[in-house]
Amino acid sequence: MFRAHEASVAWKAGFLAILVHALLLGALLFSFNWKAVHAIVSVSEVELWDALPMANPPPKKRIAKPKPKVPKVEKPKPLLAPEPEEVKPEPETPKVDIELENKKKAEAKKKKVEAEKKKKVEAKKKVEAKKKAEAKKKKAEAKKKKVEAEKKKKVAARKKQLEVLQKQVLDDVDLDQVALEKLQAEIRGDHAKPAQVSDQGVVNEYVAKIIAKVHGNVNRALCAGDNPVVIFKVSLLPTGEFVSSPTLNKSSGNAACDNAVERAMIASEPFPLPSDPATLSEFRNLSLTFRPNAE
Repeated sequence: MFRAHEASVAWKAGFLAILVHALLLGALLFSFNWKAVHAIVSVSEVELWDALPMANPPPKKRIAKPKPKVPKVEKPKPLLAPEPEEVKPEPETPKVDIELENKKKAEAKKKKVEAEKKKKVEAKKKVEAKKKAEAKKKKAEAKKKKVEAEKKKKVAARKKQLEVLQKQVLDDVDLDQVALEKLQAEIRGDHAKPAQVSDQGVVNEYVAKIIAKVHGNVNRALCAGDNPVVIFKVSLLPTGEFVSSPTLNKSSGNAACDNAVERAMIASEPFPLPSDPATLSEFRNLSLTFRPNAE
């Protein structure tokens, strides 16, 4: 392909060279001075052509210069933003009748106001009831204290009278049985006529109660043996207390057992006594028989 192109160019170059030489030759002949003059040697440079150029040379084909290869620069891939989460559309609220809705709200508000009002009334009632209960309780306590104070006062007065009576008995004052019973009745507030004869059955009943009470307080471990018997002589006041310490009338033969019974007697006072004045006289000089190991 390149050889054919070079041949075409060579023919064109040759033709142009001959044409130039012909023009130069014509110019020389036209400008030649035929007069005798010193010849002027003109030297011209002529380009020689190998061949005459074509009369109508074909148009030159433009050869497109190859474009330099530009290295492809890869564009950085854009960072893809995370796809937004699909937002679920909120469920459409059902259309409600505005008038009905307002009516419901008004009723709810009214109920709330009534409930608060009722709550306040109940709270007020509770406070008032609490105040009344406290006042009633205070009144009852005051009344109870007053009754107890009066009772203590009466007991103190009665005790004082009994002490006077006991002193008279201990001092062997000449006081017959009727007068003594009358005095005791007055101390109790009973002005009825005293009984002239005591009831032995009542005496035996209270003696049994006294022995049972003492028996429950005896330390039986100190009364070892078959069936020891201890007899004490006592003198009791109408209050059920000892006039003096118990006196050992008959020993069980075991001093530890005797002492255990005596301690039990002291721990058991005051003893239960009958309220009958005639019967009370039987307990001023009383003999008590104890069998600690008896069931």
